[in-house]
Amino acid sequence: MKQRPFLISIAGGSASGKTTLAEALVAELGDRAELLSLDSFFRKEDPTAPQVWFEFEKGEMFNFNHPES
Repeated sequence: MKQRPFLISIAGGSASGKTTLAEALVAELGDRAELLSLDSFFRKEDPTAPQVWFEFEKGEMFNFNHPES
């Protein structure tokens, strides 16, 4: 019997261990799993993306929480 594909979504706050958990699941499931990270879709290097930098103690920092990031 062929297994049906499924999706596991992991949510949580910044630095809560989402990536660590996802990588552990992929390691455990082997070639039956693939990791799709939303971090790969940030537009930080895209010259057409809106500038979403904000002032920080030591200069400017990219705002990863901005909707247009």
